[in-house]
Amino acid sequence: MRNCKLEDLFEQAGWSAVYEKHHYKIWITGIMDHQDEDLMHAFLDSYSPEDSEKICFDELAFHYKIFKNIYEKNSLNLFSWN
Repeated sequence: MRNCKLEDLFEQAGWSAVYEKHHYKIWITGIMDHQDEDLMHAFLDSYSPEDSEKICFDELAFHYKIFKNIYEKNSLNLFSWN
């Protein structure tokens, strides 16, 4: 995902301070490159922006990776026999 689009998503969710603080590390690590926009919306909407300003990059990356795994795995059909 392009940096300008990612910045817009963070701003819409009220996370602009977090993006300002960690945008370089997000870009260098590539942790959010080539991600689905729906995944990013779901991730940013799941956490409170008030608490997010205290978060360090390692915590942000950890929460994002866990959320991404749950988001992708949660699309399984629970009742496959139907």
